[in-house]
Amino acid sequence: MEQVKQKMKSLDADYRAAQQKALEDDAPHSSALHHDPDEVAKAREQRIKRAANPKYRFPKYASLRSADDFAKGVLLRKKQVKEGMLKWNGNLIPRSLLELDAEANRIALQVHKCLLGYMGDKSMAFPATLAQ
Repeated sequence: MEQVKQKMKSLDADYRAAQQKALEDDAPHSSALHHDPDEVAKAREQRIKRAANPKYRFPKYASLRSADDFAKGVLLRKKQVKEGMLKWNGNLIPRSLLELDAEANRIALQVHKCLLGYMGDKSMAFPATLAQ
């Protein structure tokens, strides 16, 4: 089992290194960026074009829960909960947005509650302590 973990770490490190190299190869040289405004605009347009790719849309994330699974257990206003899944909501969420195990789901709900309290969207007794 330990060998498998080591192999996975090695593969992950190699993958990340390849991604970083690809990003560096695609990025224009920094000296050109400082001297030529046209190069800056061209590089910006390339980044915007890559970011507009539909595969980067948040609803397409593989580990994201379905709207039905997210609203499971909600008795009232289930349709509104489903529609507001990926929108700001000042209320507590019924489940985590990602498919997680029970313990991680519980932690995600606590973090969401603390964020709402810390940011002032939900009134809580000592909001400054929620950031810890």
